[in-house]
Amino acid sequence: MSKPTHGHCLSAAVSALLLLVIADVSARPGMDQGRSSSVSVSASASAENKQPIYPDATRKAPAPSASSPRMTAKVQALRDEFKRQDALGRADVYPQLRASADAILADRSISAYERAVANMVGGFAADRVDDPVVIDYLTRAVEADALDNDDHFQSMLMLAQALSKTDPAKALALLERFESQTRTHDPTVWLIKGNVLNAMGRYRQSIVAIQQAIARFGAADGDKKRGGELLLASVYISAGQMGEADTLIDAMLAERGSDSEGMALLVMAYLSNGKDPAKAVALGDKVLAKNPGNAPLRLTLAQIYVRGRLVDQAIALMDELNAAGRLDDGGRQALLGMASDAFEGPSAPAAKFADALLATNPGDAALKARITELRKASRP
Repeated sequence: MSKPTHGHCLSAAVSALLLLVIADVSARPGMDQGRSSSVSVSASASAENKQPIYPDATRKAPAPSASSPRMTAKVQALRDEFKRQDALGRADVYPQLRASADAILADRSISAYERAVANMVGGFAADRVDDPVVIDYLTRAVEADALDNDDHFQSMLMLAQALSKTDPAKALALLERFESQTRTHDPTVWLIKGNVLNAMGRYRQSIVAIQQAIARFGAADGDKKRGGELLLASVYISAGQMGEADTLIDAMLAERGSDSEGMALLVMAYLSNGKDPAKAVALGDKVLAKNPGNAPLRLTLAQIYVRGRLVDQAIALMDELNAAGRLDDGGRQALLGMASDAFEGPSAPAAKFADALLATNPGDAALKARITELRKASRP
């Protein structure tokens, strides 16, 4: 199994494409468009004029409660801080946001509503930097049952997404509760459900859910529909339905062949399936042909080939990048890290790859030292 430190770039790419792109619940009108659930009179008046995200929800939202005017101001300041920091889209700003949420949570006198808001914001901030503690924050926010419907159900949906990575059975139960209580027909929810069912190995049900979502997306949802198609192709491959996967992939290539990142992930899906590496290489060749001069794509595919132990294909891409002056120290370290993960014990392919990688920069002492370690572990 890959170590997170070395395989992070690929696992993060999978998460970004098959979860965030296809099922982004981060719009959060309650946070990003200036709506507030604060108990202030102005906020209440504003809330009356907005359209609810879940108009058919069966849940009756509780009235927000305040422990003191001072804490009401702090909670509103936390919301405002979130809007400012989240708009920046920088990972370095979220720890401070969480610190502000934690400072409110440390006050034992706060109301259930104020505690729920602080946990919700802390959870959203943790999600932005892929911190597993997001589950703890959002679990407390949802279980408090103190937020308005929009914030409560958005928190529930993001919690289900976070749980899908660690506890898909629990995520599925939460999604079914979400569907029952919101009575929503949002196809995005079906994509999340399809991804969870896929993680549980329930491929037939996953395929049905994803197909329904794709059919319901409109013209304005092109990115989500595309993400759904990529997810569906991946599930087909996992289920061993290679004919369906090939047909869908060919259609995607013909319609929008420049989606290099998504297609690279499908190359990895073919290799992970382990049944037909030739299909992975054939798809990789098609994607490369449609993306000439795309160095990041070539590096990503080289890593995928190393992960799949297709050393000759990885070396060819690595040498191509090096000849063009597009293989820097970071790229070499990424390839070496992937090789360290992929090959355990004596292995002639690993030794061959190590030799080829060193040849790209024989004067790099640090690289040579790390490759020497790999060689010792990999010589047959």
